[in-house]
Amino acid sequence: DVKPQAHAAFNAALHKQMRNTVWVSGCKSWYQDSRGIPILWPWTPRKFRRDLARPNWSDFNLRWAHAEEPAPVG
Repeated sequence: DVKPQAHAAFNAALHKQMRNTVWVSGCKSWYQDSRGIPILWPWTPRKFRRDLARPNWSDFNLRWAHAEEPAPVG
């Protein structure tokens, strides 16, 4: 799972990037969550592909399971 500090940093960067867009100009849209925060990717498709291709694994709490052990549930 993602570490809380990585989640907070991503959301801060997202909100900063959205600051000068029409999505935060006071309009109401289904692109916004219940607090009026846009739920969109504000960067380029290239950045999206790059970020997915090379995740920063230090942003996650990883736990490796042995092949013979069942994966944890919940």
